Amino acid sequence: MKKLMAGILVVVMLVGAASLVACGSNYEGHMLVGTWGYEANETYQYIFRANGRGRRGFENRLESFRWASGGAGRIRITAGGVVEGFTYTMEDEVLILVTRDEFELTYRFVRIED
Repeated sequence: MKKLMAGILVVVMLVGAASLVACGSNYEGHMLVGTWGYEANETYQYIFRANGRGRRGFENRLESFRWASGGAGRIRITAGGVVEGFTYTMEDEVLILVTRDEFELTYRFVRIED
């Protein structure tokens, strides 16, 4: 019985550790973490939090999302069950997001707060 309980405990610990790694929830110090406003007027915002969550939209209508870094200038945003891919670069303190779809739309954001 003790061996069975020890085995179950090990499995639970491994599953818990794997789920923490899988959600990629520690982006402390990542260049995207902070609040970004659309370059033209700053009314549309992206808020990236270090825990892998965020919000986006106009100040009075923000939607929640989850984000994950794909490395090499790529991120994935999941909002409302829809997954979107972006590439990102920084150019003179401006965040440039480009959609990874057939349209390759480009959006430019300035940092509002860290």
